[in-house]
Amino acid sequence: GGAFAAGGGNQIYYIAEDGIRSMSSVGTNQELLIPNVHAASLSFREGWLYYASGDRMMQTNVYTSESDVLYSDLAGQLCVNGEDFYIRSEDGVFLLDIQKGEITPVEALSGCQSFYTDGTYLYFIGGADQILYRCGLTGGRLERILTGKCRSVCLHDGEILCAAEIDATEGIVRLDADTGETKLLIEARADFLQRTGESICFLDLSDNRIYRCSVDGRIRERISANRAGDANLVGGWVFYHNEEDGGRLWCVRLDGSNDHPSSGR
Repeated sequence: GGAFAAGGGNQIYYIAEDGIRSMSSVGTNQELLIPNVHAASLSFREGWLYYASGDRMMQTNVYTSESDVLYSDLAGQLCVNGEDFYIRSEDGVFLLDIQKGEITPVEALSGCQSFYTDGTYLYFIGGADQILYRCGLTGGRLERILTGKCRSVCLHDGEILCAAEIDATEGIVRLDADTGETKLLIEARADFLQRTGESICFLDLSDNRIYRCSVDGRIRERISANRAGDANLVGGWVFYHNEEDGGRLWCVRLDGSNDHPSSGR
């Protein structure tokens, strides 16, 4: 929901202090695409960037710079997954119909800490109990699917990875949502869990450094020596706010090379 970088084709888009910027997937041709916009929760879909700006939910075409207001008078984060659009605000989570400009509350997600969707289910971490739940796209069929407190979730090609505490052990686990069975991959105080290819990327809260590990948990490597406040993986790059540089936006390749400040702040 709170992504500050998104990818599309051979381009990467990211939120900087002076607006939304773009660069090629190899790290060149950086430019200011949408100036002077205070954006949050960035997504890319079929040539359009989707983001929240103040109390407006916006879309901007990356080729023509045409912009439209999808919904207004509600501050929050715009979350996009395929055809599904959700707004997460202080008042709860709402399903957004972008054709009609109407919202419908998803009562089951009220007060949730964070939520994710695979297009079939909504997965969310309860704000009060930090338990992982699953429900239908409109909030029906609510069920608890993980025993133990959960901090972050990654949905990837039908697989569910969780940063959770199971039997007094914190780590990254693979979850079978139907049976509730878990397999511990690696012990770590992980957050901002993401996966690409054969690598899992995460922020380790024990030292606030970004790491990657293999999908079986056997290999673990530190990506950046800098202390990070978050991590956003896209297009083979990890974007993060560098706590050793006043929270400035940096990016580093997934293999740990080319760790540097992004253009803008």
